[in-house]
Amino acid sequence: MRSKVIYEEILLLSLKDGKSKKLKFNPKKNIIFGKNDTGKSTVIKSIFWILGLNPTKMFGGNRLDKNLIRLLKINYNNSTYYFFRNKDFHKLFDSEKKILIETESKSEWHAYMSNLFDYNLSLIQK
Repeated sequence: MRSKVIYEEILLLSLKDGKSKKLKFNPKKNIIFGKNDTGKSTVIKSIFWILGLNPTKMFGGNRLDKNLIRLLKINYNNSTYYFFRNKDFHKLFDSEKKILIETESKSEWHAYMSNLFDYNLSLIQK
């Protein structure tokens, strides 16, 4: 995503606990702070997870609640997109809430994201 991306809001829904949390982001700057075990890492890891990445590999640890349903609203080049993720099921909606893609395939999701947002994915070997 070489162009301007603005994260607008994220919704986390726990069916297990029957609770939800909605956070609205400031378009310019955001600081996530709080005491231990208040959900800071959950918010950050959820953003990565919604976009199709595996945050536990990136940040270490294995604490990612895959049972949360997540929805992320972003603005990319003045267009709104809604990313939805429930376990391995992805959906992407446009500003009119029309489904652009829905899949459980990681490769299909990554190929679509790469094309839509004009970035190349490459394997990095150590």
